[in-house]
Amino acid sequence: MSAKKLAEVLGYEGSIQVVDVGANPIDGKPPYHGIYYEDLAHVIGFEPNPEAFAKLEAVKKDRDQFFMQAIGDGKKHKYNMCIAEGMSSNFDPDLEVMKRFQMYPELSKIVETSEMGTTRLDDIDAAKGSDMFKIDVQGSELRIFQNAEKVLEDVVLVHTEAMFVPIYKNQPLFADQDIFLREHGFHFHAIKDVKARAYRPLIINGD
Repeated sequence: MSAKKLAEVLGYEGSIQVVDVGANPIDGKPPYHGIYYEDLAHVIGFEPNPEAFAKLEAVKKDRDQFFMQAIGDGKKHKYNMCIAEGMSSNFDPDLEVMKRFQMYPELSKIVETSEMGTTRLDDIDAAKGSDMFKIDVQGSELRIFQNAEKVLEDVVLVHTEAMFVPIYKNQPLFADQDIFLREHGFHFHAIKDVKARAYRPLIINGD
């Protein structure tokens, strides 16, 4: 059953508000694409990368709002831009961990380090009243949750990226996020996608 058909069965006529922290479309369709492309949702998105922000602005719908802001705890943090855009983070890559896996050291090579100011999500009026919270920020998820407690009061579903192996130094892991979210009334439901890399040197002749 499509999302729109389900909405008809349930008699739902509203628009689901999705707050998207780290809205860079680098990984293709977002996890809420079903309800979004069937016009059952709109997005309040945050993306500090100017190029990614421009892409989002170019395709946004009427009710969408995108902000070129970094979300965090309201303080300034170091930002490491890596060769692979998706590996860039406020945390330093832990090469002692990464060197055990194929490609991680190469993808996480830092090409530029800068200072980045952040804004607390609870201080942004547009994010309040959101129904779904999608977040993908390479290690800063817990820090953002800790400064979004008011926003989380209205949220029904949280879709977060979480790591089980600390590829960044001092990075909070799945367990840390899980404890915080459970303390705020959420319960674990499912793992949507699992991304893994082979241990070195278990690739032979490119296989």
